[in-house]
Amino acid sequence: LFPLDFEEFLVFKDTGFNLSDQKVAESELANKELNRLFKEQKGGIVVNAECSNIIDACAEKFQREVFRVKVGHTFMINAVNKHKACFGIEKSGHCIMPSLAVFHDVLPVVMYIGSIISSSGKKLSEIVDELPRSYFYREAFHVDYNIKDKVVESLKVKLSKKYKKVDTMDGVRVNMDDAWVLIRGSNTEPTIRVSIESSSEKTTLS
Repeated sequence: LFPLDFEEFLVFKDTGFNLSDQKVAESELANKELNRLFKEQKGGIVVNAECSNIIDACAEKFQREVFRVKVGHTFMINAVNKHKACFGIEKSGHCIMPSLAVFHDVLPVVMYIGSIISSSGKKLSEIVDELPRSYFYREAFHVDYNIKDKVVESLKVKLSKKYKKVDTMDGVRVNMDDAWVLIRGSNTEPTIRVSIESSSEKTTLS
């Protein structure tokens, strides 16, 4: 399913459900795509701060580097070109595969995914069920423009003191053994979003 500008896409399983509707990270399909792509091409992968750790696990298996960038497909595209990556993806569905198109275009990527499904001889629901399961949750909070950045900066200081693995490239992301939490201000709205991913549904929702 594409929006009118064809800049991103949603994937629906043959059962009729959007992958994210069943609390499965959108990046699970990218994981299947990367398994094949890494066998065919060289280069690492570019993902933004919101993307699933499932991708990191896939890249590690093939000894590929993962480059994390700020949210925004311009950052993703620039990093793909800079690092000569074979793939770039955002949580929103923006993606680029230079071997198919040297610019941001989801149609070639969707065709590539289609070829994976076709060659597997399986239904999409069966492919997804074979992949690692990850639970993702996001909550948005309205925060006045005047204090939004100050709130995030304050949290950066507090969380950096409390946790060992903290990334402040885009907001503040706390990485734990089986989960991560990202707190970042929206680039376009008076909003702070809190994103959580874990291998456990209970951990994510708690």
